[in-house]
Amino acid sequence: MLWQAIRAASLAHERLRAFTAPVYVAVGTRSHPGFRATADALVPPRRGWWWNQAMLDFGALVCLKRAPRCESCVVRSSCAWRGSGADPAIGSASVGVGQSRFAGSDRQGRGRLVDALRRATVAEADLAMVMGWPNDDERARRVAATVVADGLAERAHGVYFLP
Repeated sequence: MLWQAIRAASLAHERLRAFTAPVYVAVGTRSHPGFRATADALVPPRRGWWWNQAMLDFGALVCLKRAPRCESCVVRSSCAWRGSGADPAIGSASVGVGQSRFAGSDRQGRGRLVDALRRATVAEADLAMVMGWPNDDERARRVAATVVADGLAERAHGVYFLP
């Protein structure tokens, strides 16, 4: 995937040159007029998934916070950060914000429920135990409702099951 990341970064660089105001000017200000259109214009037609994966690889392999590899970056000439100063990504899309503990979290309970549903249906009376909160039926029902709302499970007649 590294070659795809490099190719995608090269495409981004070529596309950025077509704009009078580079995309990085609008980073962190999502309400900036034209930001969405500018960002969308960088994505090759019908290649959104590929572009996203390549950008994630590029960020993970080249544009690193602790040890940026600017010397091998194909977009370094139009980079606003260039590995110095404050990282412009901090604060955007919760970058730099620590994630809450997983143990005992709603996320863990959701995962336990979906895992249990892979094996069998789960009765509403068993939710709290299955989700790891044997003494908190209310929380289990509330969190299970989010699993249903997200389309990961269905509920009928007091029984949860996979769609």
